[in-house]
Amino acid sequence: MTIANPEVRAQASGWPVDDITGLGRRLPEVDPATYFDEQARESYQLSLLKWPVLARLMKLVPLDEAAAPSVSGTR
Repeated sequence: MTIANPEVRAQASGWPVDDITGLGRRLPEVDPATYFDEQARESYQLSLLKWPVLARLMKLVPLDEAAAPSVSGTR
């Protein structure tokens, strides 16, 4: 079973999922919802490259590679 909410995962393991979540838990002035999570975006893009077949099956990228723009922007 996986937990979709990163805050719940962080509490379950005791460690924050990312830097912003960790800061938000310790500093009330930091609102994690107002920050862009570069770590999550980069992990997502790398996973599309690492598992291209799974990404196509999940319809995260077009089936036609010629029509698909490069994930990294350089191809």
